[in-house]
Amino acid sequence: MTEPAGAFDARSYLLVSAGDPLAAAAAVSVWAEGPPDLCVTSPSRRARVAAAVASNGHLVQTIDEPMLAPRQALESADDFAARYAEALRIVLALDTRAALVVCDDVPAHWATPLFVDDETLLRSVELTERELPLP
Repeated sequence: MTEPAGAFDARSYLLVSAGDPLAAAAAVSVWAEGPPDLCVTSPSRRARVAAAVASNGHLVQTIDEPMLAPRQALESADDFAARYAEALRIVLALDTRAALVVCDDVPAHWATPLFVDDETLLRSVELTERELPLP
């Protein structure tokens, strides 16, 4: 059985920086799909605090994603971008309608806040992966 046209609603994602909780909260306040039903954070206290501020009192299931950890001192920019892309593939696999993603760090060509649907996020991840040098 096929679904009627318009029956499937695209999922939505808002990527924000843990470094600016007030900007994250402002982004959530104007997000048409908000408040989020899931929050995925870098595994840091700073990211969890930013998620709490951005959620503005809404009870939101929050999970830490270790692949969203900030770039490490000895990690190349390409290795970090590859890890970040993999982290977002994990986020894309989660069961959510509207996910808030709070990152301590993002690759150079990514910007926050970023409002995207699942197709746009996947295209961005694929573009990042294509730009990486071959091993």
